[in-house]
Amino acid sequence: MSIVITDDKHYKDIADKIRENSYSSELMKPSEIPGKIEAVYRTGRIDGETEAYALGWDDGKQAEYDAFWDAYQSYGEPKPYTNAFGSMWTAELFKPKYDIRPTNAYMMFHNNIGTSIIIDDFVDFCEKRGIVFDLSLCTDLMYGLGKLKTKRHGILNFSKCRSAMYMFYQNYTVETIEEMIFSEITNFSSNTTFADATKLANINKVSGVLANSIHFQNSPLTKASITNIVNVLSPTATGQNVTFKKSAKEAAFTDEEWATLIATKPNWSIALA
Repeated sequence: MSIVITDDKHYKDIADKIRENSYSSELMKPSEIPGKIEAVYRTGRIDGETEAYALGWDDGKQAEYDAFWDAYQSYGEPKPYTNAFGSMWTAELFKPKYDIRPTNAYMMFHNNIGTSIIIDDFVDFCEKRGIVFDLSLCTDLMYGLGKLKTKRHGILNFSKCRSAMYMFYQNYTVETIEEMIFSEITNFSSNTTFADATKLANINKVSGVLANSIHFQNSPLTKASITNIVNVLSPTATGQNVTFKKSAKEAAFTDEEWATLIATKPNWSIALA
């Protein structure tokens, strides 16, 4: 037997690289690494759940993977994704092949059994896989993003959306939304859309026109984020209100700055909670 010089760190480095390229978080033994490398090389993913075995992904069978996602995603065409990634779905199983373009996202990532799809940065996940998460055709986002646990979302486009109530239900992880595109038809008025977004601080870009009530009563939004929201409030809407977290406002604005900002939208009731 030949003598080799090795280091435990090398095994960890290799395993980390495999996990990075397969979007997996599972631990592995050194003896398992060769098989995992083969799986990544042949399919670009590692899966060990029951559903994955049924699809043959663990054997590196690209054909089975393609057949499943071709059918499940209708070859990337816009389609309803109602309940699409609910019960039993995990990050290890969530390996979409095509752009995700829902026409209806009601309960898309929601389930009642406690499992969640946990992806640290959903924007990075999509970019690495070369897929687009496009909500521009979506008419319903009720309960839509609750069980997708991520710190960062990309573009949330409400152009055709009529209901976004409970959108982040039981989602306590989101910290940043890169862009929100508002629509005058979207219903945020039930006080639930962002109720569980208790870490949401950054809404980096906001466009469109917001004509219905919206509430960020539990979100520690930054000064720029609050300003971005106020700037798109409809100048003609009547009887509408917006709520911000009191401690977020007090941390970001002087009394004079706040008075100046809300004076730009005298037709809105702007409250603090």
